[in-house]
Amino acid sequence: MIRVNLLPLEYRKAEATPLKQFFATVGAVVLAAVAASIWGWVFFTKYKKAEDDLAQVKTEIAGQKGALELTQKLDKKVQDLKAQFKLIDEVAKNRVVWSRKFDELWEIVVNPRSPGRYEVWLTSLGCNSTTTGAAAKVGGQVQFVGVSAGSQVNRMADFHEDLTTGPFFKDFGIATPAYGTRDVIGPANRDPKEGWNFNFILTLKSLKDITEAHAKAAAEAAKK
Repeated sequence: MIRVNLLPLEYRKAEATPLKQFFATVGAVVLAAVAASIWGWVFFTKYKKAEDDLAQVKTEIAGQKGALELTQKLDKKVQDLKAQFKLIDEVAKNRVVWSRKFDELWEIVVNPRSPGRYEVWLTSLGCNSTTTGAAAKVGGQVQFVGVSAGSQVNRMADFHEDLTTGPFFKDFGIATPAYGTRDVIGPANRDPKEGWNFNFILTLKSLKDITEAHAKAAAEAAKK
């Protein structure tokens, strides 16, 4: 049987929402709420972690600031020292360590290769360095005047040989030949009565060649 409700709408009884539609709506709302909660938890968790990471990075940067400043100061100091060493090297190329050379010369004078080989003494000694730069062909000169005791000229020649064949002469290129003048050097009641006066001039190699040779010798010695 078909029923028709002819009452006006305001007098009609409200119809209940179907259960399927109700539960579907409630389920959708619940799912939306859960999804929003999960999204919020994930978002704020990541945001908090990002904030913590940023704070940690800032702390590390602040802690390294002092070390960075110290490193910069040390680097500047190293650069200053390198500049000083370079200047020292440049100066060294244009000078001769005469104290070392005279010490080597003194050893030759007082310590012959064999005892009694010669007996000499120096009466004057002078030196000079080039003023035209390290590349000049002649780096300087050493000149000394002395006496070889005894009438035998070979004793003076032996001294000259020791002078020009040992380590002392490695920085020199040319030496005056072994010649001199025989003369009386003492009174009749003293020995030796005669000797040979000599005047030797030794010419240095270029300071550039000397510096390079010393550097090469130092490098080879460091390898041993």
